[in-house]
Amino acid sequence: MNTRLISFSAVGLWLVTALVGGLYLFRDRTRESSDHRREILLAETERNLVLAEMRGIIGSLDGVLQGLTKSDRKQIEKSARASGMVMASEENAGLIAKLPMEFKQMGLGLHREFDSLADAVKAGESPQQLLERTSKLTSRCNGCHQVYRLGVDPLAGKVKP
Repeated sequence: MNTRLISFSAVGLWLVTALVGGLYLFRDRTRESSDHRREILLAETERNLVLAEMRGIIGSLDGVLQGLTKSDRKQIEKSARASGMVMASEENAGLIAKLPMEFKQMGLGLHREFDSLADAVKAGESPQQLLERTSKLTSRCNGCHQVYRLGVDPLAGKVKP
C-alpha cells in the first residue's frame, strides 16, 4: 500500500470514530411520557443513581433551611457545598452521556448555584439574601421536574442486533 492510501484511511477512520463518539455524547434516549413530560430512559441502576443524587440535593436544601432557622452559617455552608460541583464530579461519564443536553445544563447550573450559595455564606450575605438564593435553587429543581421524569429503558442491558 502506498503512504497516501494509508493516510486517507487513517483520517477516514478517525472521522468515523469522532462521529460515533459525538453521537454517543449528544444523543439521549427520551420519549414523551403519559403526563407529557420528557421521560429520560436509563438502566435501572443509572436511574437509581440519579434519584440518589436528587435525594442528596433535597438533604442539602433541608440542611440549608435548618441552618437558616438556627442562624448556623457553618451548617448552611456545609450543606450547600455538599451539593456543589463536588457532587457533579462524582458522576459516571457513561450515565452523563445518556442524559439530554438541557438536563445536563440544568444540573450543572444547579451544582454551581449551590457552590455560589456556600460562597455567599462565607462572604457574609444576610439571611434574607441566602433565603432568596435558596428559593432560586428550589425553583430550578421545580422547573426541571416540570419538564423531565426518569424512566427505565426496556432495552437497557439487552443485546441489540
